[in-house]
Amino acid sequence: METMTSIAPCALPDVWRHAAEGKTIASFDCFDTLLWRGVSAPSQVFCELAGKPPFSTQGYTAYHRVMAESLARRVRFEQKEVPEVTLSEVYQQLFPEPDDATRITACMACEQEAEASICFVVPAVIACMREARRLGMTIIVVSDTYFNAGQLRALIASVSPEADELVDRIFCSSDYRTMKKYQLWHRVLDELYAAPETIVHLGDNRVADILMPSKLGIACLWLDRYAGAAMTVLRRRECATRLIFSGVEETRSVWTLYDGLDCRTQAERSNWHDELGWHFLGPVVFAFAKTLADEFAGQTHGIDQPTVRFGFLMRDAHLLREAADIVAPHEPHPSLHISRKTAFSASFDSDDAILHFVKLGRLEYRLSSAQCGVCLLLNEVEKARLAEAFMAKEDTTGAMREFFSPQMLDAIKTRSKAFRARLIRHIVAQTGLKRGDTLCLVDTGYNGTIQYLLHDVLRKEMNVTVIGRYLIYRQNLRLHGRASGLIDESWLDHGLIHTLSQSGLSYLEALCAGAGGCVVDYAQNGRSVCNAEMVCRSPWIDACQRMALMFVNQVCASSASELPKLTRSRLRESALTNISAMLFFPSECELSEISQMQGEVNLGADICHSLCDPEKGLSGLRRRGLLYMTGGGEFRSNWPFELRYAGADQLALYMACFRNGLRMTEPAFSYRHITLPLTFAFEADVARRCVPAHATYDGYYTAVFPLSQGKVYVEIGAVAQWLQIESVTSFPAEAYGYISESSGPQLRFESTDYIFDDVTRHGNGLLECDHAAVMTFAPIPEGTSDYIRLVFRPITLRDDPQLTAWPADQQLVAVNGVDSHCGGKDKSAPIPSYAALIDAKLAAIGSVLNTAVYTGL
Repeated sequence: METMTSIAPCALPDVWRHAAEGKTIASFDCFDTLLWRGVSAPSQVFCELAGKPPFSTQGYTAYHRVMAESLARRVRFEQKEVPEVTLSEVYQQLFPEPDDATRITACMACEQEAEASICFVVPAVIACMREARRLGMTIIVVSDTYFNAGQLRALIASVSPEADELVDRIFCSSDYRTMKKYQLWHRVLDELYAAPETIVHLGDNRVADILMPSKLGIACLWLDRYAGAAMTVLRRRECATRLIFSGVEETRSVWTLYDGLDCRTQAERSNWHDELGWHFLGPVVFAFAKTLADEFAGQTHGIDQPTVRFGFLMRDAHLLREAADIVAPHEPHPSLHISRKTAFSASFDSDDAILHFVKLGRLEYRLSSAQCGVCLLLNEVEKARLAEAFMAKEDTTGAMREFFSPQMLDAIKTRSKAFRARLIRHIVAQTGLKRGDTLCLVDTGYNGTIQYLLHDVLRKEMNVTVIGRYLIYRQNLRLHGRASGLIDESWLDHGLIHTLSQSGLSYLEALCAGAGGCVVDYAQNGRSVCNAEMVCRSPWIDACQRMALMFVNQVCASSASELPKLTRSRLRESALTNISAMLFFPSECELSEISQMQGEVNLGADICHSLCDPEKGLSGLRRRGLLYMTGGGEFRSNWPFELRYAGADQLALYMACFRNGLRMTEPAFSYRHITLPLTFAFEADVARRCVPAHATYDGYYTAVFPLSQGKVYVEIGAVAQWLQIESVTSFPAEAYGYISESSGPQLRFESTDYIFDDVTRHGNGLLECDHAAVMTFAPIPEGTSDYIRLVFRPITLRDDPQLTAWPADQQLVAVNGVDSHCGGKDKSAPIPSYAALIDAKLAAIGSVLNTAVYTGL
């Protein structure tokens, strides 16, 4: 039974040492034992071939390489031979012509080169081999592979010269035309003249490495690369990679570059946030620090000539700076305390700059008048006047004319000049910046606002060029190519960058940020002045950051043989995979903690927002489906967390809409509709109309209808015998538009705001309805116009097909209120003015329903 128990890499040395007692031969499997690949599946090695000739000239991908091997094995099987093939025979299936020998040779060399760049030795396994050599044991490698012994030895030597020296002999199935689960073990024993009980074998395949040799009497150890939490980590990465990239396992791999280092700190990772820091956050910040160091190597030490000076923007770039110190310990990585607020305040050197900020702040940044006032360096009296001007004038231009007199503009410019001088002293003191230098601002991302604001300021004051390097960067035309990111549009589509930057960057910023308040000013000597920390920092973030930095330390301390080749493309693709795993596939425990976090808006006001609220997300989905994210509620910055909580289906739909600009109207999300009959009762007459209720989420439906100067009866009993009310919400008619229901106040109706008749209540909104059951809404004053959004879940529908099955070609007719099923009047008859008003409102609702779309682009 002991031989059937899998062994985690971290436990291997002790277990192997015990099993090797009294043995004379130490046997090791090759792939996934001695050599691990930095990808999630062996066939993904072939993705490296897809972009290189002669593969690329034929349009071949990894899929074709896999199929070629399968075909080569089938050919031997059909010839009644053991289906063990050589690498040459595999490529003969792809290049079958007599003159293809050169191509076959080139492909074989290319594949061996790809394997050498992706493979690495596992420290725990190489430790066992060293122990075997110390004990005087013969060391062999026994492998099921299309490589012959010479090719496999060359591969081992290219990855680890030490491992090559330790291995005495190699047995490959392709040389003997038989596999380990058949006769290869017999051939090994015969050629070594060895008794089975003298061998201890380590491998990863349950049948070939454990069951079959165990039957012969060989002591076997079963190595499990993905033991315990490692499999969960792998699945998150695989899900993230397939969500983000197309062509996975054809032209793209799921990178597992650092698996060999996992056992080094496993004992120190005792909880979920340690695992988060090691497996996901650590690889991200290492990739960023490594690419930054490689790009600017040798450019940061100029004395008498212009040089590049780094400035890591605090607080968000704290972890990036710490990682940079580890990766490039001899390079300076100073901190700069600059917020968007202080950058704005330093930029007002002209009337145009001030007026442009106010327009931009209101339209693009959606700043309140209070935030604008803080950035403009106004005193309390001036802030109050600014707020009054915006309240008195509906348009921004009118408010600006009201407030910004020449005297006011001059005062702001004078204050900004003094503020600018203090900020520049801060930059010089921290970085040693000199005239003519280049200042490289480093931040998590994504828009480069601070870089944009400081570029003209520092160019005019010091002839300094400001460039930016970001973890995630979305193209900003104002920066004119002076910025880039580890994750940016130089290798990814705009839709994906937009999705990442809008979906969860505040969470990533929180994971990377340092403690402390936001900078609001500078002393005369340039020392930063920060406000009190408004957001309570989660204590687990510090532990997560410590483990991320421990990861960076371990990578930097590792030998070349313990890692795949860490090319720029692999680093950034791996980083993107890990970012996506954190943002789109958080664990249940992570999601629970994230829902308690808040983000701070560093624009000069005490404004915080929740990162996510899974329960409010569920309520929003029930009310409007994905359209709940377009407005109509409090701001939350990380919608994907709420959608992941709701279900992977909602997350996938979100990605399709947001990344690809899929334009979906509220009715288009589902063809499931229920017809909801209404009666509008006036003094002398009534008008019966129908509105469609569209399916949203969790079995709920949503319907929008107007209130009127008469009572409105919603005939719920005609629809369902049992139903559950989720919410009844009122909002002004003018708020119902493209950003639906977001521009006006939303009032959640209480049960006292409407009356139920012929209904039995059972709690939690559950209603038992007679056929005549109605909800009654009171009249609203003349001259007002309010809409109601009713969200309900039918438990038991009535059997009336005219109401429960609403044909697509009748929907518009019903919305316009002239369907005979609901008692509409004959089209040829004159329509009274009150009914015409109802029809106009219903038509407006129908127009919005069919034009308001959810799209992220």
